[in-house]
Amino acid sequence: MGYATFKQYIKLIFIVLIICIIGVGVSIGVSIQVIPTHEKFENEYLELQGYFQSVVDYAKDKDWEYFYTLQGNVTKLDVREKKFAQTEIIKIDQDRVIQALGFLYNNKYTDIYKESNAVWFNKDMFFRGGIGIVYSLDGTEPDNGLVGTLEPFDQYGWYFYMEK
Repeated sequence: MGYATFKQYIKLIFIVLIICIIGVGVSIGVSIQVIPTHEKFENEYLELQGYFQSVVDYAKDKDWEYFYTLQGNVTKLDVREKKFAQTEIIKIDQDRVIQALGFLYNNKYTDIYKESNAVWFNKDMFFRGGIGIVYSLDGTEPDNGLVGTLEPFDQYGWYFYMEK
C-alpha cells in the first residue's frame, strides 16, 4: 500500500468516526428531550383533565372489572366481567366519552383500560411501553402487577406510573 492510499484510508476512517460521534450525539439529545417525568405527565394531565375525567366517570358507572379500548376505534370497548373472561364488544353510548377517548388517542394515549381498582391511560412512547397516567377508583394505590414507579399527582387519586 502506497503512502497516498494509506492517507485516503486514514481519512475514510476519520470521516466514519466523525459520523458515528455525531449520530450518537443526536441520539442522546433526542433521548434527553423525551425522557418522561412525573412533572411532564402531571402538566399534561392538567391540560387534558376534562378528557381524563370523562373516561373515569364513565368507568365508575359500570360494573365491569376490566375493559380496554379497541386500538384506533374510540366508539367501542372490549368489556369483561373478569380479565380473562369472555369478551363482549360494546358500543359507547355517550358522545362526551367518545370525544374524550378520541382526543386522548390523538394525544398518544392509545391504550386505555380499566383493571381492578384503576383506570390506566398508557402513553405510546417510541422507546418504551407501560408509562402514563392512572386513576385509582377506590383510593388505594393502583397496581397492575407491572408497576415499577408510581408517584401521586397533587390531585387526589391520580398518579404517574412507569412499568418495570
